[in-house]
Amino acid sequence: PFPQEEELHVKSARLAELNAELNIDDKMPMERLAGDTEAVAKSTRPSILQKLHAPLPEQTNSKPKHKEMEVSR
Repeated sequence: PFPQEEELHVKSARLAELNAELNIDDKMPMERLAGDTEAVAKSTRPSILQKLHAPLPEQTNSKPKHKEMEVSR
């Protein structure tokens, strides 16, 4: 039906062979290990909730952020 149909069949067959050799459809042991390290990395990160519940450190700013305005009558 279209000019590149034969090329499509050849390349699709080659792709299927390569996928079978590489076992792309199934998880390989290295991919499982990569998934485990990701879980470990998440557990070793500091907790954001702990930071939110921790008291703020005292700030020693000598300048106030807002100056009071004098009211003239």
